[in-house]
This record gives sequence, structure tokens and C-alpha cells, in this order.
Amino acid sequence: MRIKVADFVFEINNKYTYCEKFLTDYVTKEEPHCSITVSDETIQVKKAKLDPKYPVHYIEFLEIYREICNYVIENGGILMHGAVIEYEGNAYMFTAPSGTGKTTHIRQWQTLYGDKVKIINGDKPLIRYSGDNFIAYGTPWCGKEHYNINASAPLKGIVLLSRGEENSIERISSDEFNKFLLKQIYLPKNRDGIAKVLDVADKLLTTVPLYSLKCNISTEAARVAMEGITK
Repeated sequence: MRIKVADFVFEINNKYTYCEKFLTDYVTKEEPHCSITVSDETIQVKKAKLDPKYPVHYIEFLEIYREICNYVIENGGILMHGAVIEYEGNAYMFTAPSGTGKTTHIRQWQTLYGDKVKIINGDKPLIRYSGDNFIAYGTPWCGKEHYNINASAPLKGIVLLSRGEENSIERISSDEFNKFLLKQIYLPKNRDGIAKVLDVADKLLTTVPLYSLKCNISTEAARVAMEGITK
């Protein structure tokens, strides 16, 4: 099957049908830029390294995305761990260590602003520089909640979430964000790929506004965030 992700078309030569239900919304008839096949050997090597409960079809699904990410990286993009929403035509990313409450926070946006908010990707969006903007893309690889849509929007803010009793937001510098960055981006195995990721990440953090948001689980947190990053 052929899918289009981050404006690239991939021919997916999958062995197992598991991935197909997640890829349906991204199917295209356009000519592929790249063909992806995950070998049995790769699946077995990964299975030996992962939790034994992971079935081979799920490992294939993960490895397909790894190959897609490697291709996107070779062509000027990155994968960054975070939840991306679209609000009034622009994308905003919320990133934090797992368990901090990214999903809870974006749900509060939906509660407060309803249909004005779309979740582009709940966990593993792709980001590319195009024209004068960084663009955030939805992908079928999106976390356990499966929040994603086949859409993209200009990325106009990256918000570092932390828990707090009171809700507050402030602009931060790229130097302040750099301490956290390497934990949130996917780095390939080869040196050239790592260099490309770091180059894109550096441009990202010096182009897109960065924020620190201390928040609780109320809808008030979404209002404070919205006003801080859009006004």
C-alpha cells in the first residue's frame, strides 16, 4: 500500500495486516518517493531487545515508522515527541516527559474551545521546514490514544509543560529549552543523520516561539496557554 506522510509518498511492503487499519487515512495513489520493507531479521533483532510481549506485527509497525523517520530526516525533517493541536489554522506543540499530562492538557483545549481545536498528532508528529515556516504533520504513529488526523499546519509555538498548582506561561529562550531537547527528538544511528537532526532542531528552536507552561488539569490551564501563545 502507498501512504503519504509529511508530503512524502511511501510504498509500504508490509508482511502483516496489523498496520493497515492505522494507515487507511493516509493512503494515496501518488508515485512513491521511497519503498519500505522490514525484514524478518530486523523484526527478530528488535523483538529480542524489546519487551517479549510485543508481537511481531506491532514491531513491524514501529519499524516502518523508523524507516519513514529516517527518510524524512534525510530530507530536512525531524520527529519530536509531543502532542500537536491545530487552533485557528496554526499548530502548537505541547511537550514534556511521559506522564506529565500532555494528553490531559490538550483535552482541556477541546473541552474549552470545541471544534476550533483539532489534534494533529497526540505523541509523535513529524516536523519539516517549508517556505518560511516549520510545518507540523499528522502521522498514524501517535500514541496509545491514537489521536491523529491526516493534516498539517504551520507550527507557531512549542510549549514545555510542567505541573503546577497555579497556571502560568512565559516565553523562554532556546538555551533554556536545549536542556530538554535531546530527550524529545528521535536521533538515527548514523553520524550524518544525527548532524542533520541537530541542524534542523537548532533552526526550529531559533525560529518557533518557545514557552514554559506550569499548569493543573483545569480548563483554566488551556485558557492561560491559549492567551499566552496566540496573543
